[in-house]
Amino acid sequence: MSLHRVQRTTEPFRNDSIAENDPFNQCFNLPADPAGVYTLTYTVRTDSTDFDNTNNTQTSRFMISDGQMAKEIPGGVYSGLRPVATSGSLDYAMGNYYYIVNGTDYEVCTVEVGVSNADDMAPSVLGAQASIIIYLYEWQDTNGDGECQTGSETLVAGFSQYDFQDGDPANAIFTIDLFNEDLEPCVQLKDDTKYILAVQYQEPAGITPQTAPLFLLMSGEFNSCSNSSDDSSC
Repeated sequence: MSLHRVQRTTEPFRNDSIAENDPFNQCFNLPADPAGVYTLTYTVRTDSTDFDNTNNTQTSRFMISDGQMAKEIPGGVYSGLRPVATSGSLDYAMGNYYYIVNGTDYEVCTVEVGVSNADDMAPSVLGAQASIIIYLYEWQDTNGDGECQTGSETLVAGFSQYDFQDGDPANAIFTIDLFNEDLEPCVQLKDDTKYILAVQYQEPAGITPQTAPLFLLMSGEFNSCSNSSDDSSC
């Protein structure tokens, strides 16, 4: 399903314009059954001469589902990616941000994580046990800067762990149970709350350092920031 709205302006756009961030003053009414994939097309047109008319359109997609929230959309093109190791370590954590308006009727019970090289992480390959840890953080932007200070602005709402096994295939998507702070299954969400769902990887002990990189299965269309400090901000 495609969404089309028109908004006109007489204001000039400069090269560094961020006019695409201005919300349209119109609403889109969802169908009775809103589940599905939606395509957003943002097009700029002008009555003046355009020296390059090949870059006037941007397209993005989002999905509405009854029981799943995700940054990625099924059917996309994914690659094995990880942050660049700039601190002499292959350890890192990456995650997605979600703002939940109405959360009291929902629980998070499972998390899906895609790993490109899960076959390389098997105990029989590494000679050690490699794992990933899942964290669901509540984020309170206490200083109002829009950047998540993981060491001072977050609370752990849920967590889990997956230990890689012999026989795990390449390009695998793992469904992992999530537990709350009382070690009970599922995490109750809250209204009007910011969440960050993150996966953390640390090279297992007992192997030669920087020999077991973990590559997540993810889209390169999204920009991610990384910081190795204890109070990283993104």
